[in-house]
Amino acid sequence: MAEVYITCSRCKAKVPMKGMKYNEAGDDLICQKCYAKANPSSAMLAKKEQKQHDEILQRTISIGYVCTSCGYRFHRDINYKYWQKCPWCEKLSVRKDVKKSATEVIKEAQQGEKAWKY
Repeated sequence: MAEVYITCSRCKAKVPMKGMKYNEAGDDLICQKCYAKANPSSAMLAKKEQKQHDEILQRTISIGYVCTSCGYRFHRDINYKYWQKCPWCEKLSVRKDVKKSATEVIKEAQQGEKAWKY
């Protein structure tokens, strides 16, 4: 789909439609640069909100783990210290939960057989 360009009513620059905002009165479309000049506090607020959003997103990313002893699956925050201890059976047999297709598992098994043949 082709991108639509609109002329800014203040600086007359051609800007992609997704980069346009309404002016203070709400009756004209202006580019983000003109909007930031007219509303410096809102531009700073937008940057601050983006930074807060990125920090929240960073905190909510989690990694899946599986215990090879009991099969318990769980997630931990990405910043959590990884101690390899299962919260269910308390054995030191926790690994990252890697999702593999059946084809990948079969290939790994076949490679393992070849490595053990004399």
